[in-house]
Amino acid sequence: MQCKYADLIDKIVDLEGEISKEIDDLLDCEIEARKVIAGVEDPVCKAFLAYYYLDRLDLETIAEKMNYSVRQIYRIKAKSRHLMSEQNAL
Repeated sequence: MQCKYADLIDKIVDLEGEISKEIDDLLDCEIEARKVIAGVEDPVCKAFLAYYYLDRLDLETIAEKMNYSVRQIYRIKAKSRHLMSEQNAL
């Protein structure tokens, strides 16, 4: 019986380590995303990118928050991606 508990504890410790690493990786990604978004000069695109990538809002909710139609948000999304790809090419 003791062996089973020790195995379970070892497994829990291993899983906690894996989870901690995944959280660190996600935080690194968020920091990188914030840097990329900060480099976008267009304020509308910057706001869109923050809502979409950092706040993880859907396009309809972003449209409501930014007082744009969903169709216009799709255009802003395309423009934002273009600006980010230009920025990454530098």
